Order: sequence, then C-alpha cells, then structure tokens
Amino acid sequence: QCVQSQDRAAFADQLQNMLPKGQYVMLTKDTPISKNHLEGKLQQGTHVYVSGSETFLDAVENVLAQAGVQRSNIHIKSIEPTVGLLKHLFKK
Repeated sequence: QCVQSQDRAAFADQLQNMLPKGQYVMLTKDTPISKNHLEGKLQQGTHVYVSGSETFLDAVENVLAQAGVQRSNIHIKSIEPTVGLLKHLFKK
C-alpha cells in the first residue's frame, strides 16, 4: 500500500492482519518503492494488482519488471481523472 502518510492508509490494519507475514508493505511519499521491497515476497507466476496515479504506476511497473515479474502478470488501473471527465466537469 502506498499512501501520503501512515495515518491516511485505508484498511491498513485489516490488510496487515489478513495477509501472510511479510506480504504487506506500506510505502509513503518519503519511502519510494524499490526492488528491495519485493525481494523474497513474490513467487514465480505471481499476479500483481496496482492502482494509483500514472507516476506511481510507472514507478511500480519498472520495479516489478526489475524484480522479474512478467508484464502479463502486472494489472494496473489509473485513478487519475481522464481528459474527458475533466472536460465534462468543467463545462459551463
């Protein structure tokens, strides 16, 4: 989970309790993701699901590739508004 600060982490306690030890990693804006965060945590064939800003997604995708995750196993979803949505919202 990557958040601005630990106090803004949604469902942090629940995620930490339901995932096996060592599988939950919280990152903040002060601790950028690196290959070290993933070492020993990903098994061959693991699928990774990530959502966030385009900048965050690019960084995560690069680190996952460095860690040996196949591109077909990386599932990303941007949460930034699209140009179409912005035009619709500001049309007046």
